[in-house]
Amino acid sequence: MYLKEKQADGAAQSTIYSHRSRLGHFTEWFQSETDYTHLSDLDGFDLKLFKLERFGEEDDGFGDYSRLTVKTQLDTLRRFMHFNAEIGAVPFSLPHRIKSPSKGDAGQRDNEIEDTRARKIAKHLDRYRYASFDHVLFHLLWYLMLRVGTARSIDVDNVHLDERYIELHHHPGQDTPLKKKGKSERKVAISETTASIIEDYIDTNRNDVEDEYGRNPLFTSEDGRASLNMMRNRVYALSRPCTVGECPHDRDPEECDAAQARNVAYKCPTSEATHAVRRGSITWHLREDTDKEIISERADVSVRVLDENYNNLSEREKMELRRDELPEGL
Repeated sequence: MYLKEKQADGAAQSTIYSHRSRLGHFTEWFQSETDYTHLSDLDGFDLKLFKLERFGEEDDGFGDYSRLTVKTQLDTLRRFMHFNAEIGAVPFSLPHRIKSPSKGDAGQRDNEIEDTRARKIAKHLDRYRYASFDHVLFHLLWYLMLRVGTARSIDVDNVHLDERYIELHHHPGQDTPLKKKGKSERKVAISETTASIIEDYIDTNRNDVEDEYGRNPLFTSEDGRASLNMMRNRVYALSRPCTVGECPHDRDPEECDAAQARNVAYKCPTSEATHAVRRGSITWHLREDTDKEIISERADVSVRVLDENYNNLSEREKMELRRDELPEGL
C-alpha cells in the first residue's frame, strides 16, 4: 500500500525500486526474526534491535555500512512507519523511535587504513612485538578481513594450525555471537606465516585461562576472554602514527595523553578503529582484483554491500577492473 501510494503520487520508478529494496530488509527481518503478525505489535525496542542487527553499533562504525547508507535506509523506514501511523496501523509515536545518524555526519565516509600503512604496522609488529596479542589480532583483521567481534569469538581449538584454517562459530548464549548468526559460520584459510605467529602466541604469550563458559579463548585478558573494548583499544593504539613513525600533529609523544595510554589512544586524531582495518583490507583486495565472490565469502559481506560501500576505487581503477572482465580483444 505504501509503495502504491508513492507511485500514485508520481514517484519515479527508480524511487519505487529503491524504497522496495530498502524496506525488503525490514520485511525479511519482521517475518523471520519476530513472532509478530501485525506491525502494531512492534515497539521502540524492536526497532532498535532491528537497527543493531542490520547495521551494528554506531560506535563501531556501523560495521560494513557507510553512515550515509544507514541514514538513507532508516529514513525510508521512518517514512514507511509514518504512513502506517497515518492509517492507524501503528501508534503515532512509533516512527519517532527510529533514529538516523545526524545529517552532518551522514555524508562522511568512515576511514580506511591504506595498504601502505597496514604494511608498516605489520612490519613493526613482526620486528618488535612478534607473536603478541596485537600481532595476532592485526593479522586476523587485515589478512582475514574479520570483524573484531568475530576475532573475539575464536577459541584455541577453532585454530587448525597443521591444516591452516580457523573455524568461526556463532555462540550467542556464551557472549560470542557472529554478525549474521549461523550464516556467518565458516572456515577461513590462513597463511603459513599467520599460522606460525598464532602458534608462537599460544605457546608463549597467551594467558592460559578459560572464559566463564569453560572455553579456551584465543584472545585473553588476565582472567578470561578479552573484551571488545580491550581489543578496540589495542587497534586504536596500534594505528597511532607515532607507533611506527613520527607524529604528524607536531606533538611530543612524552606529553601526549593519546600516545602514553592505550585506553585513550582513540583521542589521537589519526588513530583508527577496528573497522578501518577491515575496510582497508577489503578495499585493497578489490584493488588487487580479487574476485568479489571470494572477498564476499571470506569477509562475510554480500557482493551488493561491496558494491555499495566499498566503492572507493578511482574511475581509472574501475575501468581497468571492467577491462579485465571483458573477452580478450575487446
